[in-house]
Amino acid sequence: MTQDTTQDAPLPTPPEALMARLDAMGIPYRLHTHKAVFTAEEAAFLEGVIPGMHIKNLFLKDKKDRMALVVVPHDISLDLKTLAPAIGLDRISFGSPDRLWTYLGVRPGSVNPFCAMNDTGNAVQVIMHEAAATAPVLSAHPMLNTMSLEMAGPDIVRFLDSVGHKPRLLNLNAFCRAA
Repeated sequence: MTQDTTQDAPLPTPPEALMARLDAMGIPYRLHTHKAVFTAEEAAFLEGVIPGMHIKNLFLKDKKDRMALVVVPHDISLDLKTLAPAIGLDRISFGSPDRLWTYLGVRPGSVNPFCAMNDTGNAVQVIMHEAAATAPVLSAHPMLNTMSLEMAGPDIVRFLDSVGHKPRLLNLNAFCRAA
């Protein structure tokens, strides 16, 4: 039986350490605390509280165990079957909680672009929807789903560059599921 790392272990990068790194890089942000949210649907109430584009982050793996972190506006539903070849993966599914913890150091519901800093082996490619990467104001969890950082999309891109995870910027609108 495996240890339940999603509950017991301390975060490899706590929110305070992330914010200290953002401060050291001169990246401005505004911290918001709120009740825990585990899905984009649960976080809908934050739209009236925290300005800017709200995002969701999909941790995906394929049949060859290649992984991607896909960052999109919260209101986009991607067709994973058509997305897979466009991002260089095959037959993708969501990564397990253990895989999420092992590679990105966060628990389910707390996936965020910043957690790429915990992937020191560069096993996870980061893909950002162009709209998120260029958003003047964006909202993202800082490792915990009880907090959100309000900041500029280009500053998240700059942060990702600084931790060796230059994101691929793609217009993912063509991969949206029909409503």
